[in-house]
Amino acid sequence: MRRAADGVSAIAYSMKGQPLRLLRLTKPLDSQDICCELAAWLDGVVLRVDSKGMIWIASSEAVTTINHLNGWTRPAIDNIVPMLNQLLPDADSATLDAIARFAYSRLSPHKVGTTLLYSLTGAQSSDHQTPGISAAFRLNVNNREDWTLIEHELRHCDGAAVVDRNGLLLRKGVILNSTTASQAKIQTEGGTRHNSACRHTYDRPDLIAIVISADGPVSIFSDGLRATRLVLSDRRLPWNPSGGEMWTENTSCPNCGVALMVRKTVLYGYRENEEGYCPICDSEVASVCGWGLEVGLVKSTVTIERVREFRMRTGAGA
Repeated sequence: MRRAADGVSAIAYSMKGQPLRLLRLTKPLDSQDICCELAAWLDGVVLRVDSKGMIWIASSEAVTTINHLNGWTRPAIDNIVPMLNQLLPDADSATLDAIARFAYSRLSPHKVGTTLLYSLTGAQSSDHQTPGISAAFRLNVNNREDWTLIEHELRHCDGAAVVDRNGLLLRKGVILNSTTASQAKIQTEGGTRHNSACRHTYDRPDLIAIVISADGPVSIFSDGLRATRLVLSDRRLPWNPSGGEMWTENTSCPNCGVALMVRKTVLYGYRENEEGYCPICDSEVASVCGWGLEVGLVKSTVTIERVREFRMRTGAGA
């Protein structure tokens, strides 16, 4: 039974107190997101070891990848995609899902170090970029059949790759040229690839950058920040014996005009004045006399234009 379990089309299924069984799969277990789906269906953990010795440990909540050099853990893709949809409400949701799965479940475990620039609008600007190489074959991240070819294209080419709003690979080998403003203002953890991509999203608010490290981990940047800093993560009301309340409000920044989401938390009996600041211009946008206040960006088409106008007006994008 163990010999019949090839780890792709059939797996050994173990349950406490039950004999070992063979589970035949309707689709191959060839990506980490499929491992997470199977783990959720089984209400358990999927352990997969490929022919190169790469180990995947997948649950419905997270995936750990281990090889002979290192290991890293990330949330399951079904937890990452809702975060991106919250930040990017005007993006094509199907393409956003596909590009996230391609980066996290395909490029990351295969250690293909690269940067994917995803365009949030229909305009195909090359501002602050070199022309790069036009991609052939009209490969699209929405088509899983194209993933192997896209991976091959990116593995053997330096620089970033540009993907349009509908998932089409437009250019590869693109070098990102940061402005004086972004060089002076933006610095993030990581090497040249991470800092270059982070600065580029400051200069180009119409893009997000998905950076896959050559070591495997993935980072997403928007507006010169990590995307996780721009959204309101799932949070429960903190425990307090006297109770409390938590609510969200939609607002806009009075200074730069971007759309924002504000979450306020009040614990009865706890009274400290808390302020919240715009992630784009650092202006105070809300306050509460309570326990906590968080501000998230809503990166809509209107917000993209407001960011451009603000940086032109203040010279922050020069």
